[in-house]
Amino acid sequence: MSTHVYIANSLNQDVYVLPAEKTGWLLGDVGFSVALLATGATEIRLLGMASELPTALRTVRDLFIFLRIMSGTYGSAQNISKFSQQVVDQVKNNAIKIPAGQVVDVLDQGFLSTYTSLSGVIGQIFSADTFNLLVMTDDGKQVALASTNPDYSWIVQGDRRVRSAYGASPWQADPGAGVYLFNAGDFVPPGSYQQTCKDIHVTLTCSAKARNGSAHRASFDLTAHSSDVSLSNVDGSLVVDNDTASANGFVPGGSYTQTCSEIKVELTCQAQKGDMTYQAASLDLTNFESADVSNNNGVLVNES
Repeated sequence: MSTHVYIANSLNQDVYVLPAEKTGWLLGDVGFSVALLATGATEIRLLGMASELPTALRTVRDLFIFLRIMSGTYGSAQNISKFSQQVVDQVKNNAIKIPAGQVVDVLDQGFLSTYTSLSGVIGQIFSADTFNLLVMTDDGKQVALASTNPDYSWIVQGDRRVRSAYGASPWQADPGAGVYLFNAGDFVPPGSYQQTCKDIHVTLTCSAKARNGSAHRASFDLTAHSSDVSLSNVDGSLVVDNDTASANGFVPGGSYTQTCSEIKVELTCQAQKGDMTYQAASLDLTNFESADVSNNNGVLVNES
């Protein structure tokens, strides 16, 4: 049975898609310059971003986190911006290009054969029940990493992606399939709230034990991360390590759980009310296995 995943690009700029069977796929295996990634990662970590970035830019997951962070707070710094553009250029050179206003089947053998020369890598994508798509806009300011079934199709719209209606035109959205924002990872729950909320973040807080036995309040921004991120407690601070771990609902895995307590994961945003004004809103995700969040006049509600 043939497999197709169509991406319809409704933007006025090109979109680039990097298919990956796993988020832990090594970038060096799909054409990226390992030397450039290693040098840039070292420079950036020297600027104090160690807690947010992985210890190295090695995998598709690392690449997504880097692009998401660089498109935000740190992207304006000149020395970071230069390296960021080099990484964006590498994505363009190694990903499948979807021109503005066009539809492309990203599982087309012709596209995949130019994307990678490793036949085994292509075979892994086709044999997987689900796989991942890293999606980046031409300006590098919007990026997404999400899993998809091999028979789903997607539409890129503004600051979000929506799923196409099954069996219909790739341009026809499925209104019941939810909205998926760019620059958001797996810990950002789906739901209709994304249509009427802004400044969406998911943050983990806890009491982390330091080496001397004292407890410190620690926090970590989960917004950009995939569900297999692994966190460690380094002397009272939460950092990403190079392992992968399974999340428990919205609580990420990792060795930090052995030396941290009072772990809480919270969704925060500015939520639009009926009078079109915004107010701060939050929802505790700690004990949810899954969530389908709605905005009820400025209050976040889990409908699942």
